[in-house]
Amino acid sequence: TKNVAWSADVGEGIGGAVVAAGRVFVNGMTSDHTVSLFAFDAKTGKPLWRRDWETGELCEIHQTNSQAPTTPVADDERVYLYFTTLGMLCVDVETGKDVWQYDLPVPFFVFKWGPGMSPVLHKDLLLFCQDDDLNPAFYAFDKRTGELRWRDDRIDQAVNYSHPVVCTVDG
Repeated sequence: TKNVAWSADVGEGIGGAVVAAGRVFVNGMTSDHTVSLFAFDAKTGKPLWRRDWETGELCEIHQTNSQAPTTPVADDERVYLYFTTLGMLCVDVETGKDVWQYDLPVPFFVFKWGPGMSPVLHKDLLLFCQDDDLNPAFYAFDKRTGELRWRDDRIDQAVNYSHPVVCTVDG
């Protein structure tokens, strides 16, 4: 309650907020079967827009996770959000209107830990690793069009709950 410039109710979730184009973007479950993406003015906290999507039937997950566990990623033009039953979503930064959507397999986790992976931007690509127990794969999308540039089947990998990290190693 001290030194707080602003706050907002964004539903239930454990994903983080991101800042781009002078806006804060965050998502959360606003009802049992609705995930919402919010945009706020970063300085004032003024709500700019809100998008709601019906999720459909959701898988059981462990109590320490959330149905909204991922963090969106954004640049000056678009916001990208992954949700298990909706796939990869891309909306306009200023309006929240749909730009593109890519259906992905709904992840399955034997031990019901649930998802924890978030998309990452790198140059003209949106990178996403969905290493679940049935369809593990690494995806690279054209960030502007949503076209799948490449996909790496990772069936030989153990389940993974992380997002990609872009870095240079040994040059």
